[in-house]
Amino acid sequence: MQKDWKMTETCMNWGIETGSGWFDLIDRTCAKIMELDTNKLVQFTQVKEKFGGLRIYFSIQGKEPEWKMQSNGPILEIVPSVDDKVQTILNEAEEESYKICELCGKPGKLYPGGWWITLCPECKQDRDKRKE
Repeated sequence: MQKDWKMTETCMNWGIETGSGWFDLIDRTCAKIMELDTNKLVQFTQVKEKFGGLRIYFSIQGKEPEWKMQSNGPILEIVPSVDDKVQTILNEAEEESYKICELCGKPGKLYPGGWWITLCPECKQDRDKRKE
């Protein structure tokens, strides 16, 4: 696990750098990646909030080019790589995170400002009260 690696090798030393409201989304995202038909090891190198959305960065060990022969002749075509499949899943999770409160997990929306954040109306109200 990368959490035990040196800080110069990974950002996972700091753990998951989001509010707990996104933990279910992160868990579902991990499950989708684990369902991929691959023998490659996918590791997250950083999990954080950025501009109000979930960002997950990753690396893959055992990565090799994947090719397949087309049925109509000797032309080779690149098969979607594990990288592409994982990135698609992570892009979907990022899009979904803009609709989930980062703090509590209820439906939310993105609030831009000095620090962009995705919150539900209740958490937004609590946050605004603390600013007063």
